[in-house]
Amino acid sequence: MKLKRCPCGKFPKELHTAQGSTAKWGYACGDCCNNWNIEFRTVNYDFSSKESYEKAVGYWNEAPRSIT
Repeated sequence: MKLKRCPCGKFPKELHTAQGSTAKWGYACGDCCNNWNIEFRTVNYDFSSKESYEKAVGYWNEAPRSIT
């Protein structure tokens, strides 16, 4: 899946993810700057699954951002 531009101005090649406080939440940031991150719901997928990563990409792409 293609990732939208990060607010730092670069297009990340992949997201780095970390599990949140529970298995239903995670955090993701681009591999470009690691300064901007989003929180996402893994729903009922295992955190390390392909489906969970796809959820992270979807939330990344949908997140409002201001690029200067």
